Amino acid sequence: MKIKFATGTNGGSVTIQREADDPKAKASGFTRQQHGWGAEIHLLGMLLQKLNEFGFNLCRAKVGKDGHMMGDDHMCYLRTPHSKLRKRAVDYPYMYIVDDQYAVRCSAKDYNKGKEVYFIIYGNVFSPIHPQQDWNKKVKAICDKHKIEIFPFCH
Repeated sequence: MKIKFATGTNGGSVTIQREADDPKAKASGFTRQQHGWGAEIHLLGMLLQKLNEFGFNLCRAKVGKDGHMMGDDHMCYLRTPHSKLRKRAVDYPYMYIVDDQYAVRCSAKDYNKGKEVYFIIYGNVFSPIHPQQDWNKKVKAICDKHKIEIFPFCH
């Protein structure tokens, strides 16, 4: 999986692209029968695993179970776990990664075709209780360490 980041002061994006030897995102039997978003959830799971290998320390959460976000019962996103917020001087960024076009397209279909898939990043998301103004510097440090492309985010 090819990964590229773009970061700014309050947010950015992560773009992923399937490489020839990468597995395709696909739905399991249960998720395929319940709703049409199983492949999308699997893609987020693959991205989660890859980012955590690099040191991002994220978890997958359902939007509908978080009181501050809007979405259906199946939409998921990646976030820093609440349990990790109690730690001080961490080397990973506090952020959310969301598919902002979830309702109009299945990013897994584009990913499986080898197209670039774009996700939105929200940074410093737990401010003012757990502020982290340097979250984008932490993203850059991880990207530099693992030779991941990173660019300035332009709105």
